Amino acid sequence: MQSTVAPDGVLFLGRISGEFWCFGECRLPLGMAPTISIEAWEWNAALHELEDAFGVTVPAQFRVGDIDPELLLAALCKAAPDAGRQGQMVITYELRQSLASILAIDPAEITDATAMPTLLLSSRRKQLMQQLQGEVDWILPRLGMPVWAQYLWGAGLLIGFILQFIYPILGMILFWGGMLLSFQVEKIAWAFQYPTFGKWVQRVVALNWPSLELAGVEADRVRIVYAELLRGQWPALFDPRERFPIVLVQDRWSGYGPQWHVLNGDALRLTMEAAKVPGEHVVMRECMVVGPVQGSADFFAHRAAFIESAYAAGKDKYQIWVMHELQRLATIPPEADINLWFEDDLFCQVNLWFLIDQLVQMGHTRRIFRVLPIIKSEGTRWTGFANHDLDLLAEALQARILLIDRDLDFASAVWQAYQQNDLPQLTRLANTTAPQWRGLSEAVAAHALRQPDADGLGAPERILRDIQAEGKTAFEDIFQEFIQRAGVYGFGDLQVRALLPQNS
Repeated sequence: MQSTVAPDGVLFLGRISGEFWCFGECRLPLGMAPTISIEAWEWNAALHELEDAFGVTVPAQFRVGDIDPELLLAALCKAAPDAGRQGQMVITYELRQSLASILAIDPAEITDATAMPTLLLSSRRKQLMQQLQGEVDWILPRLGMPVWAQYLWGAGLLIGFILQFIYPILGMILFWGGMLLSFQVEKIAWAFQYPTFGKWVQRVVALNWPSLELAGVEADRVRIVYAELLRGQWPALFDPRERFPIVLVQDRWSGYGPQWHVLNGDALRLTMEAAKVPGEHVVMRECMVVGPVQGSADFFAHRAAFIESAYAAGKDKYQIWVMHELQRLATIPPEADINLWFEDDLFCQVNLWFLIDQLVQMGHTRRIFRVLPIIKSEGTRWTGFANHDLDLLAEALQARILLIDRDLDFASAVWQAYQQNDLPQLTRLANTTAPQWRGLSEAVAAHALRQPDADGLGAPERILRDIQAEGKTAFEDIFQEFIQRAGVYGFGDLQVRALLPQNS
């Protein structure tokens, strides 16, 4: 069997064949460790936890590439040999676990800021402390007041006793009042000495540090805390009783330069932030698919007035929520990529035409990309980016399409035709199979059907009335059915609600 030796003879804390290995030079059989893949941002979050716990900086070789957590643990222990620091890790973890077990609560509920008087209520404090002392082998601090407080309290009682012979009333109040209050001493002292769990742990550590040495069997306790810190990032992946898996740290975004992402709404922003997609995020919060879009001199003033009227949103909110984001486009540096994350539906495409026209007016004519959602099935065609996880977001960005000058001119022409409600010109322009304009013909065809008929109703209104005629009355049911039948419009709940009869 092949084996490998830890570099420089550093310690290993592994467990192979059921026995723990302790400090010293150890040999680990190859091929026994499973392998997992982790995104760089997840791994960095774990490294921050480890650095805080061990009080050292993680060496550079453990930040990217193939990482062996066994070697990382060895390096951390070697870099932080102070038994007190490692002891603080172990004490904090074990006290939290034991206390949570006794109180039947989740250990995550106990933080450094948790008030100790709320954990150990005065009515059961002694009983709980005795029970806790029986579960841990650390010396726990006594419940009474510190020595200096005891001397101060005794001096007060003595002064009160003497004053009884000089100023009887005052002396009696001071002496006998102090005696009566002595029943509250323990409660007051506890709250004063150990207001939080963190303060209490510090006292426990201080009592145990002089004789604390984590070697031999006790080294396993460091390993358990280490595993718990990693398991906090990836539950059930790290078992301290087994050899840790090899971690493949991958960064899907490392091949990109400065990135600016223009998003079709806050839902996608939250998804991308959760996926840690790097770059600046600009959110398009307008809905150019409804309301006036004619003119240019007072364009945004008219839009603000429409939004205020249609959705009861003040003009100040329009400035904060809409204009602030749009104005950020002017600050995009020329070397940055501009990624336009917009879907196939009419709502998104109208916003896309508008944004490209705005970018061109601002002088951005290079490195503009269209990012399209990945369509896995026709049933998810109109859900867009809603079902995209990290893998699909990365796939979509990798498949982005560069918009060259003629594409930018084309988008501006489409926007101008839409502004002027020139359906013949809009239809002619939509007759394209270029991949960067996927879904354009369908969106324009759906827009043409919005034109009112003899009853003053367009296709969306007629679809909604058909749904209501079928017996659906709850708005949520109506909205979901409309999305199923007319997803090409991309309308949100506000747009659909506005199309319903006033008495609905």
